[in-house]
Amino acid sequence: MIQLRVLRNRSGLTLRQVEEATGLSNAYLSQLETGKIKHPSAQALYVLAKLYSTNVEDLLIDAGYIKDDQRVMPVPMKKTLEERVSDLEHEIEFLKAKSIVYGR
Repeated sequence: MIQLRVLRNRSGLTLRQVEEATGLSNAYLSQLETGKIKHPSAQALYVLAKLYSTNVEDLLIDAGYIKDDQRVMPVPMKKTLEERVSDLEHEIEFLKAKSIVYGR
C-alpha cells in the first residue's frame, strides 16, 4: 500500500515513530508500505488513518475491503424542533421587515 508510505512521509514520521505511536511493529508497517501484506487488518488501517489524519475509507478502498462506489455517504440530519421554530421566527421577522419597507 504505497499510499501508506506517502502519508507517513507527508507526516514527517519514521517507521519507528509510527511503531511507537500505533503499537504496530516496524516490520509489519514496512511490509504494508511495500505491498507484501495484501490485506492488512481493518483495525490497523483505522489506527494509521487516525495517526495520519486521513479518511479510513480511502485506506479500506486501497486495501480492497470496499469499492470506491461503496463509500458511506453522509446523511443530512433533520433539524430539531427548536431549529425549525427558530427558522420560522427568522422568516416572520424578515417578512415583517419587508412589509415595513414596502409600506404595507
